[in-house]
Amino acid sequence: MVKKVLLMSCLLCLGIQLASAQNVLKGRVVDHQGNPISGAKVENAKGSEQTTTDMNGQFSLETEGNVKKVNVYYMGMQTAHKKAKPDMLVKMGGINWWKQKPDKYSWFFGPQVSITSSYGEPSFGFIFGRLKNWGWYVKADVKNPSDIGKENNSIEGSWGSFDEMVSKEHTFDGKPKSSVNRWGVSAGIMRRTLGNLYVMAGAGYLENVKVWTCMEGHSFEYEPGCYSGLTAEGGLMLKVKHVFINANIMCTFNSFIDNKDTASKKLSGSLGFGYSF
Repeated sequence: MVKKVLLMSCLLCLGIQLASAQNVLKGRVVDHQGNPISGAKVENAKGSEQTTTDMNGQFSLETEGNVKKVNVYYMGMQTAHKKAKPDMLVKMGGINWWKQKPDKYSWFFGPQVSITSSYGEPSFGFIFGRLKNWGWYVKADVKNPSDIGKENNSIEGSWGSFDEMVSKEHTFDGKPKSSVNRWGVSAGIMRRTLGNLYVMAGAGYLENVKVWTCMEGHSFEYEPGCYSGLTAEGGLMLKVKHVFINANIMCTFNSFIDNKDTASKKLSGSLGFGYSF
């Protein structure tokens, strides 16, 4: 009976030791030339356990369960995300803004300028959003028409049509004064592709009204420059550390009720830059 108890105790101790050994991940961290990195932090990507490498770049990470992935950090080098395996070797390289992978989501914000393909004037707005490998954005721009009435003494709220202007033979003082009442808003998603280059895709709404002002001071809508409707949008964003630049192209599917002669689709574009934080 005593022998059986002793045998069971030995087997139990052996089992505990084996179980403990299965929860220790060992490996080595080196740079791109194979030199050991001392003081690198190694952590369980799905847990709170962490350790640091010794003078030879070796580490031993003890965990409560099986480790699937580890994150390795060292100041001045690109963070390494590796699949865990026995006696693993982790190679770390210097930080390169093009290859640097985002560790967490960041907000971004910046100004934008939009230009239509024809009969348009620049409008200004902003873009903001949040990104990592995936992201989202909201973009808006506006061209305020309030200065038309003040500058040209036009009749507010009673703009005539282009046909009315022709029938009454209104004249223009050489170069007719013109302005644009424009506003648009869009939203979409983003995906990191090559390096820190993001592809953008979204949809929204845009309205553009071209206005001419004659010598009498009356303002008239110029129908070939008037359009509004749903907008499909695509673009690119390049992120360099905390700074970004973006370029977008928008296609508006015209639904302007009184505009029968204008093309059913209108193109416009936008450029911008900003800061991520």
